[in-house]
Amino acid sequence: MLVLALPSVIAVGAAWILKDRPYASDITLRLTVSRFAFDLDKTSLGDELVRSLNVGSIAMSNVDKIEFGARRVLLADSKKYDLQTDSYPEDAWKEIMTKDSRVVLRGGSAPALPLIRIEPKRPERMLQTDPVSVKIPSQVVLEVTDQSNKGPEVVGGTQRGMVNHEPVELKLTIQPREGVFNVATRMGPIQIQLHDLSIPGDSRLASNRPATLVVEFDQKNTKVTITPKSGPLDLVFTPLLSNLEQNMLPGGALQLSHPQFLSSIPNATPHPVPQQNAGSLPYESSILREGQLTNREFPEKTAKIPPRAFLHFNDEATWRLTTLSVLSTGAIQVELQGHPFFIYSTSDLSGSDRVSYQMTWLDYLMESKPTRLFFAIGVWFATTTLAGYRLFKEFRGEAEA
Repeated sequence: MLVLALPSVIAVGAAWILKDRPYASDITLRLTVSRFAFDLDKTSLGDELVRSLNVGSIAMSNVDKIEFGARRVLLADSKKYDLQTDSYPEDAWKEIMTKDSRVVLRGGSAPALPLIRIEPKRPERMLQTDPVSVKIPSQVVLEVTDQSNKGPEVVGGTQRGMVNHEPVELKLTIQPREGVFNVATRMGPIQIQLHDLSIPGDSRLASNRPATLVVEFDQKNTKVTITPKSGPLDLVFTPLLSNLEQNMLPGGALQLSHPQFLSSIPNATPHPVPQQNAGSLPYESSILREGQLTNREFPEKTAKIPPRAFLHFNDEATWRLTTLSVLSTGAIQVELQGHPFFIYSTSDLSGSDRVSYQMTWLDYLMESKPTRLFFAIGVWFATTTLAGYRLFKEFRGEAEA
């Protein structure tokens, strides 16, 4: 009897061991977040992070120089700014250039913080941006800005190109590739708000205070060329309604590592702080809605990620970002595919209520149809072999007797 029970004993022992052995399966994560940070390791198309977009406005920090060809340039009198209508009256504008010329504005040196914001003068117009190119490898942060904070600290204007819709601003903190970034207008004048930029030799644009310009182009060249300074910068743009819900990646997937879904993190790190409770932490999870985890090997095996859960992965895990889009509700939607050795969530950073989403080798054996078939064949073979051996011994014993 002990011999016949041996396969069952082996199976139970193996299950007991395998239930705690993690199996690094291929998973897909679909999350809706307000902020997403990661280390970019490789792009699918050169060094492009985001494809060319049609936007209602664009803002950039850490600007070294902007250039454009203008037929006419007007400067607003800041004293006549109407806070109630968020605009300037007609008598606030004064021509400072009235002939075709190439205008160059240069950013001040540190500690100056040169910032610009560009938007069409007419709300029915739009801007077209170059693809956003970055250094590789580098760290990237994507976040939906607070609607009360209109990009970099520049006097804000009304958002363009979002008819009957609350505008959504996406902020990218990046290490740009060396070179220029072009913004083209689709007909009509543009409005440029700037801070700490000036035209060399022109005292009407002081580099130490904000200014607002209206630029009228000739029809031959409606492009603004921006040269950033070296180092990280913030790029903020308002996607048009037609671009919302659309994948903004330039081609295939981006390869990345160390994804973080945290918000309100002034110099904080994602390491657990056991002595702090969730209410006293200086940051929180950026996961806004219930997310979904799908096992790509076993699609029917899914799990839900609770809103505001803290997600944890092993540091060596590499990921592919296959979808990046901005939702009309003011959130970022991402889809990640990866092969983590472990993945779990907690409601705080102490880790006391850990919920694991990692498959074990026992799960793999139970879920894999070929493995289950081989296991059943193995059990049947072992059982019948041992039973046959027992009958053979009994038959041999009777024969010898």
